[in-house]
Order: sequence, then structure tokens, then C-alpha cells
Amino acid sequence: MTRFRTHVGRAVDPSYPSVRRALNVAVAAGLAGIAFGWVGDGEWQIGAITGLVWAGSSFLAWATTQELHHDFDRPALFAAVLAPLGAAVFGAPSFLAVGVLLLLARVSLGSTGRRPLATDLAVMVAISVWLARTPAGWSVAIVMAVALARLGALGRARAGRLWGLGLAAASTGIMALSGGFSMGELDSAAPVALVVGAAIGFGIAPKNPPTVETDRGGPPPSGADQFVARLLVLVGVIAATLISAEAGFVLPAAVGLIALAIRNE
Repeated sequence: MTRFRTHVGRAVDPSYPSVRRALNVAVAAGLAGIAFGWVGDGEWQIGAITGLVWAGSSFLAWATTQELHHDFDRPALFAAVLAPLGAAVFGAPSFLAVGVLLLLARVSLGSTGRRPLATDLAVMVAISVWLARTPAGWSVAIVMAVALARLGALGRARAGRLWGLGLAAASTGIMALSGGFSMGELDSAAPVALVVGAAIGFGIAPKNPPTVETDRGGPPPSGADQFVARLLVLVGVIAATLISAEAGFVLPAAVGLIALAIRNE
């Protein structure tokens, strides 16, 4: 059987204590979500969906935060606990949008130690274009386009600038065909409050970037790489949250930025 090759994917390895802790938190969040949905609505189907949303939110928040701050597990675990609570209050996030933000952080850092393959770039572009069917998803796709163009400019991705330009054009075309640009109405202060919290978390995050050991043992990402990764995630969180007018749209990524403030060195 042919194995799909990727230079940006990373297996979930339970042999690492940090991964085991994250999985335990996600499972606990899922079970709590099942109980919450089942008892609240009286239907097991609602409980199952709620459990999946809470568990997925927890793990994505941990993964995003861990990507942005590798050397200490506490911020990531804090985000893993906070995300399902946020989902209970603000609703289910877009797992696809958060996944794109996670990938753009990873490729901006180069934490796998390898240049993205053409197939990696194609998959990231395809997912981002699919996401661009809504204005909020389009904003995330544009941030990914910027990340790919930067990789190309730095010589870290073959034809990265072309991929970035193509993604920007394709996602804008898809968004226009899907109804055009429109911003949701801010019915509450929650989206703005979440954006402010994410910006504050970014602003007081550790000033001395942690040493990131790449998967392949190559040169660690520079402080500039880590700053850019966090900045792009922040821009994506701000744009997607305000355009969607939903505090929960990319909540796992937002709480990841907030959690970075726990360790301020």
C-alpha cells in the first residue's frame, strides 16, 4: 500500500507525556460534552455531537498553542481546558478554519524541519479555497496565502509566492461566487472581547522565544519565525472573528494566544 508523504503533517504520538495529557483532557471534555448535551436536550444524538465538538475544540486548542510555544506544556493544557468551556458558551468553532491557522503556524515556523512538498502546498491551498466560501473563511485563506508567499520569498517552499498568489485569487473568486463580502452584525460584545483578549495574549507572550527542536533535527526556527507565526495566527483570529461576528468561530486558536500570556519570560 502506498503511503501518503507529507512534510507538514505530524503524527499524534501518545508516547510523549504532553500528548497523553492533551488526549486525556480531550476525552474528559468529550465525555462532559456528551453528558451536557444529553441531559440538556434529552437526546443522545445532541449529546454525541456536543461531545465531539468539545473534544475537538480541546485538542485543536492544545495543538495550536503547542505549535506556538513548544518548550512548556502549561499554556497548551490551559487552552485545552478553556476551549470546550468556550464552545459551551459561544458555540461550535470551525474546525477547518482552526486547522488552517494551525498549519500556517507550522509552515511559518518550519517546525517539522522539512520544506513543504508540492502535494502539501496543494492540499493546504485546496482546503483554504474550500473554506473561502464564507467571508470569515476567506479571511483565513488570505492569511494562509500570505504565509505561503513568505515561504516562497525566503526560499523555503518551491514556487511559494505563486501558490500564495493563486490561493488569494482563487479564494477571492470563490468568495465572490458564494455571495460576496459581507460582515456579520455584532449582536454582542463577545467577539470584540475575544479579539482584545487574543491581542493582549499576543502582546505579553514570552519575549524570549523558546528553542524549538525540529522533527528532523535541523536548525531551529528563529525568533522572527516565531513572531511571524504568532502574528499571522492573531491576524487570522481577529479577521475571522470580527467578520463572522461569532466569538466561537476560531475560538481554539484565540484561546491559544490568550494562554501564551501564562508564561511571560
